[in-house]
Amino acid sequence: MNLFQKIEDVGKDFCTFPMSFEKYGWYKPILVGALAAVLYFVFSMLLGFIVSTLFPQALASLYVPGSNSSPGLETLGGLYTSIDIALIFPSFFIASKIVRDRPFSSYLSSRGGWNWKIFAKSFLIILVVYGIISLVEILIFGAKIDIKFTAVTFLAMIVVTLLQCFAEELMCRGFLMQTFGSWFRIPVVAIILQAVIFTAIHSYNMAGLVSVLFSGLCYGLLAWYCDGLEVSSALHSVNNITVFFIAGITTTQISNNVGFEGALEGIIMTVVAIAAIFLIEKKFNWIGMKAESSPE
Repeated sequence: MNLFQKIEDVGKDFCTFPMSFEKYGWYKPILVGALAAVLYFVFSMLLGFIVSTLFPQALASLYVPGSNSSPGLETLGGLYTSIDIALIFPSFFIASKIVRDRPFSSYLSSRGGWNWKIFAKSFLIILVVYGIISLVEILIFGAKIDIKFTAVTFLAMIVVTLLQCFAEELMCRGFLMQTFGSWFRIPVVAIILQAVIFTAIHSYNMAGLVSVLFSGLCYGLLAWYCDGLEVSSALHSVNNITVFFIAGITTTQISNNVGFEGALEGIIMTVVAIAAIFLIEKKFNWIGMKAESSPE
């Protein structure tokens, strides 16, 4: 499929898939988005109230005067921030059920629903790639070990990061990319627009934003090519888990000011991971990311 081709037969193309549903209308994504925003605001306020009542120190750790660092997921503050982002998922789920323009599963895949095997296999390959690169980097440049995780916070970090990444993929690669795809019917336009919005919601410096934009474009291309969010979600999840894990076991801090080297490293890791995914798929057809399979 040509990325720049105007799609005449929407079929199962991920970007234009919403148009294949009889009840879908061009204005209905606006209703879903507006309702999801309201629901997210309510859920976020409720979460903030609960956390401020039970764990006031969690919110206090989010605001450190004169610091560009953000709390990692080994802290209550970091967990709170990621859980707050994860609330995007139930917000869109409920909004889509109320508007009833199309099945919620269509936001996740145009193959018939979410496929856990594709996600798990992609996740494993990408995790190995990121693990090897991170280990080589630590061996070459060194790192001061400072383990801040407990068993509970480590498991919480994994779960919460997965939920956060699923939520961001649903909003940007599911809702936004499919909305733009159904409006303009040109995949490249939908992919670029969602990547720009994905970048805009991150408060990094210029180098960091370039890296995020590159990632957003890659996630969009993966979702479009693979007809679903499984592979892009796996890449997004492993990337974030790696960042939080390294911050949780070393003295490295998560900062909004990303250096040129850090941005370049992130881009290289993304490229190598995607290359590994496609090489393994081409040689062994192990992932089945283009298969017309049913959800499991």
